[in-house]
Amino acid sequence: MGPEKKIETQIRKWLKMNGFYCWKNHGSQFTLSGMPDLMAVKDGRLFCIEVKATGKRATELQRSRLETLRGYGAIAFEADSLDIVADRLEDYV
Repeated sequence: MGPEKKIETQIRKWLKMNGFYCWKNHGSQFTLSGMPDLMAVKDGRLFCIEVKATGKRATELQRSRLETLRGYGAIAFEADSLDIVADRLEDYV
């Protein structure tokens, strides 16, 4: 399992343990390119997380998608660790 997949797995487990309904957004011909890796919902709020390995950054397209989602009211960000996710979502746990 690669470093990004490990971080993603930790984040998914944490989200589920804290009452979020979450899923992996798999890229395919039926999804928009650059959409965040993980999507979650809790209490009517949408959370979108672009997971990156430590030291990696989102592409310009991925950052644009996150910005668009924030414009629609989603909590959307990139994270390279579970600590970042826990910190960003502490108000929703």
